Formats: sequence, structure tokens, C-alpha cells
Amino acid sequence: MEGNIGRADVKTIRAIIVEDEATIRNGMLRHVKWNELGVDEVEAAENAEQAMGMFETYRPDIILSDIRMPGMYGTELCRAYRQWLPDCQIIFVSGYSDKEYLTSAIRLGAVSYIEKPIDVEELSGAIRTAVSRIQHIYQQKQEVLYSMLNSEQEGGLSEADVIRHGLLVNLFFRGAGHMDEASREDMVGILNQEMPEEHVTLFSDMIDAGRQALLFLADSRWDQETAEQICRCVLTYFDETCGVFLSFSGDLTTRREVFGAYRKNLDAFQNVGWSGWNSFVSAGVIAAEHSDAIIKEEELATFSRMLRSGEEKKIAEFIDAWSNRLIQEHVCLNFAVRHIYYLLDQQVVRFEKNFGEMQQSPDYIDHSSSIVELRDYLIEHVEEALDRTGTGNYNSCVIRKVCEYIETHAEERDLSLNRLAGTACLTSSYLSALFHKKTGKTIVQYINDVRLEKAARMMEDPSVRLYQISDAAGYDDVKYFSRQFRKKYGVSPSQYRDSR
Repeated sequence: MEGNIGRADVKTIRAIIVEDEATIRNGMLRHVKWNELGVDEVEAAENAEQAMGMFETYRPDIILSDIRMPGMYGTELCRAYRQWLPDCQIIFVSGYSDKEYLTSAIRLGAVSYIEKPIDVEELSGAIRTAVSRIQHIYQQKQEVLYSMLNSEQEGGLSEADVIRHGLLVNLFFRGAGHMDEASREDMVGILNQEMPEEHVTLFSDMIDAGRQALLFLADSRWDQETAEQICRCVLTYFDETCGVFLSFSGDLTTRREVFGAYRKNLDAFQNVGWSGWNSFVSAGVIAAEHSDAIIKEEELATFSRMLRSGEEKKIAEFIDAWSNRLIQEHVCLNFAVRHIYYLLDQQVVRFEKNFGEMQQSPDYIDHSSSIVELRDYLIEHVEEALDRTGTGNYNSCVIRKVCEYIETHAEERDLSLNRLAGTACLTSSYLSALFHKKTGKTIVQYINDVRLEKAARMMEDPSVRLYQISDAAGYDDVKYFSRQFRKKYGVSPSQYRDSR
């Protein structure tokens, strides 16, 4: 590591008003100067049940809630949400001064208990206090991780400085990117629901525009299986076109170990060459520097003959076989590996020149960061060459049939690229490249779009619950369904339904 790492991104603060009286609810929305108080986003709900539904996609840092409402009380709502986001700040308002309500507010650690009629100045002071607490907690978390990741330079931590059991995950982005605050909060909530006895917390710090560190703390040791589950969970927050790679540490119990784990996680990035983007590896996995794989002249001659015969399927199988061999050997993406793809690509270039086509620039081979990218590029180059020269036997009805198959089976959980490739009698990598070229979407994106469009149609029936829609559309996890729905339509499923 060169010098100290960077600092975290700025905290965005969200609030929600939960009040069954419309006059009071609208008055708080209009008369409180939220932006001046440091609140970036404000939503409102007319009862606790509606607020709970909004929590699926909207993660408030501040809950401003009436206590006595029809159905669920505000205290029940806040107690339930605290299990999801322990750092959230609570402000209660009530037309009652009952001691029991005040005691409940104290037990929940509420910022304030404000009696109706509401004094705007008093309420503004409570909101200002809540914002200050949130910023302080957030800054403390960033300072803690920052100091641990820089402990070797700063020298302020001793080996005996024990922490709870830690799991450090490094995120690498193909371009500039980061995991946003809402996703981190969402993830912590899911973990605390799945592992309530562990009291999971998460510290995060940006390292630079292309790297981010996540430190998960729990009360028990992180084993390999749980660490891999965490990484799979992290990957669900990114679209497959983003390009994300994760490396993760073993169990950590001292602050000094965090710094060492961070360095090992950085070294593990070389595994992206064989593992590919949108994947993860343990920091203990070491990529091989050398491979005995050398492509022979007779193999190049066979490849050239297949090009002249337009045997797309066999060509895809040939490229797949070479790629899979290199991936299985866990080989770094070094010069020798790139040279294999360069030699194959030159066969395609020569084939094109025979038909008067211009020579393709080999820059992509030099700048690709994974074997998977090189494989997909070469297969696509072959398909384009055969298509342009009229040599190939490609028929667009193949893609049309794949689309029809997806639309008929979209709700099935086992619908996958491999299954579709088997249906189309093509290799998965060839179908993937061909599908993207012809439709402009990846297969996963197309499946997701079909499922979400089905879900949107089902929302026209108000008697069908969101979890039923999620299940019928092919999603196992309602929260994941809600995230994907918001990405496509810009609003949560509840908000979409209310707008119909």
C-alpha cells in the first residue's frame, strides 16, 4: 500500500414521518426546514403498516412517529425497525402524556418525546439532535476502519487491541464505482435478520475510485461458508454489467490483523484474470503465474478450417475448451495467456481479409482483464466475421426461440444460461455473446425484465400481496425483488401499486 487510504463517502440522511392525522403529517412535511436541518430525503406514511412496507426499499435514518395509531403502535414499529437498523434515531409525537408511553420511548432510546400540538421549533431541535447523532455514529465507524486499514503507518494500535470477530471484504470495480450507503444498510438488516444472535455491524471506507473496503463484525467466528454467503449477498447489489470483483479474509480478532488482511486482499485481485468479474475468491487463493498451455500449429489449422466451413457451434466449443482449461488451472492473465487468444484472433483476421474485410485491431486483447472477457470477445468476433462474410449458418430464429422460451418459463427458479444453452444446442458462452449482440441485453437482464413486467401486471389486482407477486414472478427473496423493481421502474413496488 502506498500511503494512507482514502476516506468514506458522505452520509445521506433519510427520514420518515408516520402519522395517521393528515393535517399534522402534511404540516410537518411543509413547515419543517428539512434540508437546513441536514435531512436529504423525507417520506411519509399514514400508519405503521404502510411504513413497514416502505422499509423494504426506503431505509430511514430518522423515524418521526406518532405513538397511538390504528393497528400497530409507533413503539412497535420502531422496536421492529431497530432490529433492522440499530443506529436509526427515533422521535415520538403524541397527544397523550401517559407515563407508559414515555417509558417506552426512553427504553427505545428516543431522541425526544414531543406532545401535540407540535411546536415546530421544538421538533426542529429534536431533528437537529438526531442528525448530529447519526453523523457522529457514521463518522466514528469510518474513523475506526480508517485507522485499522492504516495501522502500520500510524502505529497507534497494539496487537492486543482486540476487536469482535471480523471479516474484511475488498471490492474492486472495473471502472469508478462504489457500494452505496442504502445497499450497505440493507445488507446489515438482512444479516441481522438471518443471524440475530450475532449483532452484525458493518464499517465501510472508500480506498479510491475503483476500490472499497467492507469490514463485517460479529460475535462469533466467520467460517468459510458464511464468508462466501456474504460475498454472494454483496454481488446481488450490483448489476452484472458493472464489473465487480471481491476478495475476502479469514476470521480476524485484532485490529492489526485487519491491515494484514487488507494487503492480502489487494494481492488476491490478480485472481480476477481466471475468476472473471462479478465473482469472488478467498485471499488465500494464489493465481498461478505460469501454464504449460501452448496452442499448437495443428490446432490453429483446425480452427482455421472450422472458420472456412462456418461451423459456429464447433468453433465456440473449441474456444470454450481452451478457456476452461486456463480457468481450471487458475492462471494469471499474463502475456502467454493473451498470446493464445491473439493467435486465434489472427486466424479470424486472416479469414476476414480473404473476403476484403479490414483487419481488426488487437487492442482489446491487450486491455482485457479476464479470460472470460477474452473468450466472449473472440466468440463474438467469430460470429461477426461469419455474419459479415455470409459464411455462417446463423439463423435469427434461434434467438427468437430463446426469447419465447424465457417468456414461457420466466417464473421457474432454475431458468439459467446453461439451461437455455442446452435448449438452443449452443455453448453457454456462445449463446451469451450472440444474445447480447442481437438483443442489446444480457440473458440475465432479459429474464429479469420479463419477470418484473409480469410483476407489474399482477399489481393491477390489489388483493394480491407483494410476497405473492414476488413468488409468482420467480423471485425467492422479496427484498431482492423490491430492489430490482425499483431499478427498473424508479419506484418501490408499493409506490408503483399506489400510483395505478
